[in-house]
Amino acid sequence: MKEALDKIKAAEMKNEDLQNDLQKELQEYAEKKEAQLQLLKDGLKASRQQQLEAAEKISETALKSEKEELLAAAKQEKATFTALYKERHEKVATFIIERVQEIYGS
Repeated sequence: MKEALDKIKAAEMKNEDLQNDLQKELQEYAEKKEAQLQLLKDGLKASRQQQLEAAEKISETALKSEKEELLAAAKQEKATFTALYKERHEKVATFIIERVQEIYGS
């Protein structure tokens, strides 16, 4: 009977050791998976950051191009306005001078 109790006790101790080993392995596995998950998160974060920077660069380039186009258009409009102003100013000045000469003589 004592022999049977010793065997049971030894089996219980072995089971307890196995359980402790399994818990340790499970803990190590969980830590390994957590580390892998963190690596994936870091990789995705870096990728997302690169995509964001690329999108910002594209937007910045598009805005710069649009700004240059708008400035060129504004410069052209100003030149056109200035030319029309000079032309009309000369016509109006000539017209006024002619009218004054007609009314008051030369």
